[in-house]
Amino acid sequence: MNATVRGMTHLIFGANTDVGKTVITAGLVRASRGMNGAHYIKPLQCGGSDQNFVKKHAPNETISATTLFEWESPTSPHAASRKE
Repeated sequence: MNATVRGMTHLIFGANTDVGKTVITAGLVRASRGMNGAHYIKPLQCGGSDQNFVKKHAPNETISATTLFEWESPTSPHAASRKE
């Protein structure tokens, strides 16, 4: 039987900081080599850049990455959005 995978979606959730969400995501993106690329979306980012981490640790020219809302303050999104 020939099965064609048209696309897979993985949602990574974690309730706290430093639980490994970005590391797991970078691994999944890296594993997507040869599968028509990958698109990484980070809904909210406060301080730092997970997008750059994923691109650095999954060096693949078919990766695109997007952060939807981003703040400089390394704090919770609700506090950062009020502050900035």
